[in-house]
Amino acid sequence: MLGGTHQDPPGEINHDFDGHLEYPDAGGVGGGGSTDDLASGPIDAGPVVVPADLSGPPANGMTGCLGEIMCANGCPTGATAQACIDGCTANTTTNGDQLFQSLLTCIDNACPGTKSTDACYNASSTKCNNCVSSSQNTSGACANAQMACAASTP
Repeated sequence: MLGGTHQDPPGEINHDFDGHLEYPDAGGVGGGGSTDDLASGPIDAGPVVVPADLSGPPANGMTGCLGEIMCANGCPTGATAQACIDGCTANTTTNGDQLFQSLLTCIDNACPGTKSTDACYNASSTKCNNCVSSSQNTSGACANAQMACAASTP
């Protein structure tokens, strides 16, 4: 699960939210349903059910943005989370990771957490999860970034 305190490499934005990115549901549209997602457009990576065509690693061992979302959402919380997320990033193409970082930046901007009145001041709150999810709806602030990420497969 991607969330909580995500530590980015130096020079990158600290993405501190507690939710899930999204990947396409069976109908091809994200939207989370009953999951707390970081999206609700074409990517829905709460509890992940991996489609058959994404179940194995790509031939070159690298994945795109969609694969990075799915991998990061499968990471445990706690002490081993960062090592897992780093492994996901290491197995993502440069373009895929750039799209992933763009999506995270968009979500950070749409759902800030620095002031007590910000949606994600408490990253574990329902208010934050709702903001993160709605930011990725087809009409959300991050819909384009989310769709580009969902389309980024090896």
